[in-house]
This record gives sequence, structure tokens and C-alpha cells, in this order.
Amino acid sequence: EERILHVYGKVHKDFDKEQVPLEKIIEGTKHSRNGRLPLDNYEERHAYLHYKQQILDKVYESIDQISTIDDVDQDRCDKQKQQEIQNLAKTKIKEADIVYILGFGFDEKNCERIGLQALAGSNSGPERKIYFTNFQNKNLINKKASRLFLKQPDLFLPPNFIQKRSMSLPIFQYYEKSVKDVYGALESDFDFL
Repeated sequence: EERILHVYGKVHKDFDKEQVPLEKIIEGTKHSRNGRLPLDNYEERHAYLHYKQQILDKVYESIDQISTIDDVDQDRCDKQKQQEIQNLAKTKIKEADIVYILGFGFDEKNCERIGLQALAGSNSGPERKIYFTNFQNKNLINKKASRLFLKQPDLFLPPNFIQKRSMSLPIFQYYEKSVKDVYGALESDFDFL
């Protein structure tokens, strides 16, 4: 339960893809020309739009448990629940030996909320490995992560890893970046637990 923390909520757990006939949408798309609606056949067009509306309605219903930064800041969500999960995230991050940060933009406020500054390189504390994704290797993300972890803006520019060893203690921090999407990073780049 606590290995994956959904700090801003999660897609509704009861989402059932079987309730939305995806094969009908795919079938409707096949009948379209170049991805366009079959304009010459009213029944096909109506069925296609109906099934497409169904899936969009189901997706919209499934996000009712998602909160945004703006929702948290403006009290449009369960503030106590958000605070509890953020505190749990801070505790887990502080105690973790290995941390995977996936699909995260390193916004300063978000880093503070979940205590990512605890992962900054130091000569004390637990030996850690920190893995994070930066899809398409965006320099803005590289600089934010580098400032957060290593107090300098340019250390996550190529190469994709940095190991900071302590001269006085046998403790080190290891940071590794993947420029693939989350699935590619977990499949091809990051070590497993």
C-alpha cells in the first residue's frame, strides 16, 4: 500500500475498461477515412460519436480523486488528507535507500511539499540511490534537479549520472537520470529494487 504514494490523488481505482466498449471505438475509427468521421453514413457516425463520448465521460468520472497544486493551495480538496499523504511521503523519502522519481517536474513548491530536499547530497545519512526521469532531456528539468540535489545548476547535463563520494565517510549519493519515458526508464535504464 505504501510503496507507491499518489501525492495528488490517483485515477479512480474502480475504472473498468470493460464498461467502455473500446473495440467499438476502434471499429468506428476503421470505418473512418484518414482518421475522419464517416460523414456519408449517419448510423456509423452516430455510433462512433456515441462510443467516443462514453469513453470520455468515463475518463472524466475516473479523475474525481485527482487534486492539482492549485486545488491544494486554494482549499478545493481534502486538505487534511493531502497533508497526511505529504507527511507520509516526507517520512518515506527521508528513510529510503532507493528512490524513484518518475514523471516529476521538480517544481520548487512540490519538492518542499514532499521533502525531496532530504535527498540532497551530504556526507551524513543513509547511503542512497536516486533515480529520476527527464523525458526528452529537458534542460529546465536538469537544472532544477541539479539545484535541488547538488546545489549547482549544471551537473545533470550529460552524462546522465553523478556519484558524489564523501572523503571522510564511506557514504555516497548516487543520482541517475533517464531521458526515456517512465516505462522505458523502468524497463531499460534503472536498477531494480
